[in-house]
Amino acid sequence: MTVTQLIRRIAALILLCICIWSWVALGAALALDWPRDVLVITVFAAAFSTRGGALGRGRSARLDGARQSRLAARPLHRGAGVSAGAPASLAVRAAGLAGPLAFALSVVAAAQMAGAGAVLGAGLAGLIAIAAFVLMAWSLRRHALAGRERLPTPERAALRFQTFNVVWVVAFVLSFVFAAPLAAEAEHGAARFAYLAAPVAALTVLVAEFVRMIVLADEMERRQHITAVAIAGGGLVAAAAFWGVLEAGLPGLPAPQGWMLLPAFATLYAPTLMILQRGRA
Repeated sequence: MTVTQLIRRIAALILLCICIWSWVALGAALALDWPRDVLVITVFAAAFSTRGGALGRGRSARLDGARQSRLAARPLHRGAGVSAGAPASLAVRAAGLAGPLAFALSVVAAAQMAGAGAVLGAGLAGLIAIAAFVLMAWSLRRHALAGRERLPTPERAALRFQTFNVVWVVAFVLSFVFAAPLAAEAEHGAARFAYLAAPVAALTVLVAEFVRMIVLADEMERRQHITAVAIAGGGLVAAAAFWGVLEAGLPGLPAPQGWMLLPAFATLYAPTLMILQRGRA
């Protein structure tokens, strides 16, 4: 087993542990009736860790296939073989493992410190999150380039969405969690409106970037994305209708809230897209 393969397996294991932990935390939040803010965070953590694992697995396989094809087609000069690219690949994979973990942990720490009133600690954690995001973005781009000078438009759009998607999801969750209490304490109507508009703005940008990625994708990937969207959307509609039927017969059932639609869609969409893209190198 090479060092690169070891790093990949460690990354996959860590992501699997994060996914399992997030779903366990979500179950505990539901069973123990934890506060609404904790429930919101655990729901989004479970949904988007599942989404990240499903999409990352398929994308990594396609990029590795493209990289191997280009390296095989590239002529060798003066004994400089494929092994010459191994250190760079190792550095990219190590950054790809450390960047997302540091970003996630520092964002959580910043949110907790901000809630506790530790402004200095929250600012330091925020700076670490920014540095980790830069490292993560560099790793994603270097891995996507796979020896090329420039990415084609479809891959550039997909890379942009993958890079900044996590930022807008975190912005939406944090603004959604803190918007209501801050708006309730605001004295002026403009400030109250700004607090309530923050999660709407983050969600709007998130949806716009998602649509942009699909529109700029090549024909085959666009068809796969649209099919996955149709299946996930249809599944949500069917689940809502089924739950409505249950509510009519069992009035004591809890009513699902609107903010749950986004993580539910992500949970259905990503595995569906992974299955559709299976086998494509």
